[in-house]
Amino acid sequence: MRIASVYLNAFALFASLHETVGKQIPERPLIHQSTSFHDNIRRDAFDLVPAGHDLEKRVPSPQQDAPSQSTAGQSQPAETGGTTSLPAFDEQQFNSTATTACLDALDDLEIVVNPSGMAACFNIPVFDNSTGAFEADIRLYQVSDAVGEFAGVPPSEYTLQVNIPQATISDPRRLAGGVTDGQPGEMALLQEFRHFGQISTLLQIEKLTQDNIRVLLIPNITISASKRENQQLVTTTLSSDTLSYVIGFFSNPDNSPVNITIPEANAQLPAIVAAATEFVLPGTTLGIFPTGLIVTSAWAGIFLFAVGYGTFKRMKYRDHYRRRLKIAAARADGNRRI
Repeated sequence: MRIASVYLNAFALFASLHETVGKQIPERPLIHQSTSFHDNIRRDAFDLVPAGHDLEKRVPSPQQDAPSQSTAGQSQPAETGGTTSLPAFDEQQFNSTATTACLDALDDLEIVVNPSGMAACFNIPVFDNSTGAFEADIRLYQVSDAVGEFAGVPPSEYTLQVNIPQATISDPRRLAGGVTDGQPGEMALLQEFRHFGQISTLLQIEKLTQDNIRVLLIPNITISASKRENQQLVTTTLSSDTLSYVIGFFSNPDNSPVNITIPEANAQLPAIVAAATEFVLPGTTLGIFPTGLIVTSAWAGIFLFAVGYGTFKRMKYRDHYRRRLKIAAARADGNRRI
């Protein structure tokens, strides 16, 4: 009991001393937050700035406007997947000639199939026979009044989409100053577009004839518009109402249109692509690179490791078995001598 009481008195004395000393010692933070070297430099730098010195916000320099007309020899945009420059051509002469040729071709067109009442005149003003790079010109004319869902939709609300299956093309670029109201008895030019393209590099252009390239470059032109009343999106295609190659490359001597519809082009494309595609011996190339190479190498490594490890273990087992046979034969010979 005396020992227990001594321990209790000592514990009480220690607690009272700890409380008294804790009140006299000034409190200090348990965690010391140190500023980093960069923070010190940034703080000193702002201290060195004279008072009242205003910081002026830098205004970005204006960018140059993109040209509204295509220039001769202009290189292809990024969408075409190449940097080949197109041959130079006289654009002013082409525009005047194309306007006359398109109007002459449209004279025989009395009615269109699509509800927008528009027809397209598609031409290739520039084509590079060595690389397959080209520039396409699309002009939209109002042949008849719009009907159905397109009735009442102004032409300025139309959106053009062009697709050529065997070529990579840029987005159609609307040209300024090409819209006309049309003379009495003539059709009105609504919009004019240009885009650059590149025939697939998998095709050998030297194996293609002029008729084959005509089929390859036939576009699928789609017109879309949003109605103002209910914001409903209406779409139609100008596949059957496109007059092609009336001027420029691949045109006939008499500038008569080459009417090739999308269904007709799709029927001829497989044979043309097969004839122009370079033959590759199966099994000599990797279909997917570098993923195919990595997967094939991994499987080959695992196979060689498994076969090599198995062969190594069998060789060790063979050597061990032969040693056991020799030891057994030596023991049998020793027993016979004894």
